[in-house]
Amino acid sequence: MMNDDPKEKKSGDQYLGLTDNTSNKSKSSLHKLNSYWNSNSLQVLAGSIQILAGMSIVGITILGLLTPLWIAAILSMLGSISSMFGVYMIFQAVSATGKFDTLINQSIKRVIRDQN
Repeated sequence: MMNDDPKEKKSGDQYLGLTDNTSNKSKSSLHKLNSYWNSNSLQVLAGSIQILAGMSIVGITILGLLTPLWIAAILSMLGSISSMFGVYMIFQAVSATGKFDTLINQSIKRVIRDQN
């Protein structure tokens, strides 16, 4: 018999058996790691390293330290693309924090949340 108590409702994943409620010990260690290194700080760190690596490759090719011109051109393009992806990663990490939401966007989200 199904229980209609809203406090005991299961999600779709729990009905399908995709979630396990017995893994609380692993969640606590992941929670500690997440509190120290949240995903935004890891994205900013990875984006910074990617920008640094891309710019160093471009710098090496500009200085002419690579003798075959075709290798230097390919590495210069790859370094530029890598730097662009690094900037995009940092942008995504910073904009995901929600600090850039305007007052209108916050009020719309609040109205939609309160309707449900």
